[in-house]
Amino acid sequence: MSTSVLAHKIGSLLFCPTCGTLLALPKDDEDTVTCEQCGHLEPATSYENIEITTRSHPDAFPSALQQKRKTQTKRHEKGDQGTLVRDSMGDLCLTTLMFA
Repeated sequence: MSTSVLAHKIGSLLFCPTCGTLLALPKDDEDTVTCEQCGHLEPATSYENIEITTRSHPDAFPSALQQKRKTQTKRHEKGDQGTLVRDSMGDLCLTTLMFA
């Protein structure tokens, strides 16, 4: 099959320029990757020098240490008004639980 047109890159993914199928990663001993759908041959060098940057929200993976740093204070004056929580950044949050 044809190798004159190179794959389309979106982030770290390479798609076949002929049919749009996601191309597999090349194995260590392969010089080309064959598209499973149409047979297009993509040079393995197309995967070289692809820089990938991944970012996660700070709250995505809470650690046990961060959870221990939170302080909770229960208020009891004038009935249950909720729980006052101070996180490690010093921010206060008032949470209220309601039971039916």
